[in-house]
Amino acid sequence: MTRGVLALKQLFTAHPAAAGEGYFDHLLTTAFDIGMRMIAGGRACLVHAVLPFVCTTTGSETIAALSREIEVSRNRATATDRRRAEPDLRREPYLIRTISSEAA
Repeated sequence: MTRGVLALKQLFTAHPAAAGEGYFDHLLTTAFDIGMRMIAGGRACLVHAVLPFVCTTTGSETIAALSREIEVSRNRATATDRRRAEPDLRREPYLIRTISSEAA
């Protein structure tokens, strides 16, 4: 594989690996589930804004539950796993150029 392909692969896999997951595990379970629950909690907040007697605690309960679950998940991923998942920019300086040029 070329350096560009490796850099692109790293962009898609570094964060899930740091969380102790593969790309598709992260996509189809963790991130999708959290996103859908955030949308549901947000909709409850919008309903509550119009009808203050409805969904009085749904938004805050959703936020608190997601916060707890994310913290537990974060603690499961060890510091070693996080370090291993992050690119070593001293050995792979092309990642800096690739990421910097994409940001521009």
